[in-house]
Amino acid sequence: MTALANVLDIGNGRLHSLAIESDGSVWAWGLNSAGQLGDGTTTNRTSPIKVPGITGAFGLGGGVKFSVVLHS
Repeated sequence: MTALANVLDIGNGRLHSLAIESDGSVWAWGLNSAGQLGDGTTTNRTSPIKVPGITGAFGLGGGVKFSVVLHS
């Protein structure tokens, strides 16, 4: 299992969760049936995975089958 450190914000969708770490990276885990974790797959994740290509994140949220990240 991946441990997160220095989490600034956490959010969730219907069956998935998201976190922003102090370096602006975004991590996601949970149901991924529509690609809502942002890792380019539809593989469900029981442990947090770093979402590729996102830096400078400062806000996030999610819904039933989507995630939203605000970043610079």
